Amino acid sequence: MSCDASLYTNGYSEGYVFIVDIAKTQFGHLIKLSVNSLRKALEYAQEGIPLRLKGIYVVNATWIIDKVMALMRPFMKREFFEIIRIYSGDISDLYPLIPPECLPKDYGGELDCVANLHKAYCMKLDQLRNYFREEEALFHNYSPNNVRTASK
Repeated sequence: MSCDASLYTNGYSEGYVFIVDIAKTQFGHLIKLSVNSLRKALEYAQEGIPLRLKGIYVVNATWIIDKVMALMRPFMKREFFEIIRIYSGDISDLYPLIPPECLPKDYGGELDCVANLHKAYCMKLDQLRNYFREEEALFHNYSPNNVRTASK
């Protein structure tokens, strides 16, 4: 939904970088991951997401990221695996890759803090409620098996 909202409001861009903060991830999260869910999420991220991914930066990584990556690696294409970067301590290594004006204060940037950015983004998504309902209605009954082709 976030990707769709970004495309709808901002149009296409040269590429997107995702920052994933796993500071509060614990072992309990790992045992709730199913291999099938990981496979489907990675399939979408690699083949279905309507954005060009330039990077996925995992920050505040702990030992658990090694376990998650071991589960995910068999489902990743080489190109996808190569855009993932993991930062376990000081995230200042991000600064040459992402300028401070594009990072929240929580990460040493110039933007507002993550909590305020999250609140504003939730309001933006709420404003797009009708757009998402219309999109859902368009594809509600879609099934690849029901697609009709023109007769000759």
